[in-house]
Amino acid sequence: MNFSLFIARRYLLSKNSRNAINIITWIAITGIAVGTAALVLVMSVFNGLAGFIEDLYAAFDPDLKVVASRGVTFEENEKLWEAIENHPDVATVTRTIEGQIILSYVGNRTFGLLKGVEPSFTEINPIDDYLYFGDFNFKTDYGRDGIIVGDMVFRRLHGKWDDNQRPIWLSYIPPNAPTNP
Repeated sequence: MNFSLFIARRYLLSKNSRNAINIITWIAITGIAVGTAALVLVMSVFNGLAGFIEDLYAAFDPDLKVVASRGVTFEENEKLWEAIENHPDVATVTRTIEGQIILSYVGNRTFGLLKGVEPSFTEINPIDDYLYFGDFNFKTDYGRDGIIVGDMVFRRLHGKWDDNQRPIWLSYIPPNAPTNP
């Protein structure tokens, strides 16, 4: 028998219950077991949570995204654009532009991210499945263009779903705008 296992068995299973080494050993074993169980539990939760978040954001993020290496925009190369659109492995291509904005509604303001999209955007991203109220379209109502506002942004604005008379005002924040400390 291995000498270290012999010593471990002797101290763990000793008949003297007042043995300090025996008590300390069992406390250490219990601490390690609880710590390991907590670690396994947390890692399992994060593994499932990561899959859930990936599925949630897969509807909004494309499989391939081309972004400017510097700045916000870049000059478009028509030959490259046509080559990408006509590639046999590419199903749909759409252009978007994003920028930081300030939203204002009846005296309430909040920051947000504005994403301008083309009509083909819904071919890539099934955003209709995630709308709580209204629909995704490019029609204008009451002489104004429509927007889709996230639920948390709308709550921060204290908006009303059925208010068609008062618009939400958008103010663009340039990427190089100075900030106040």
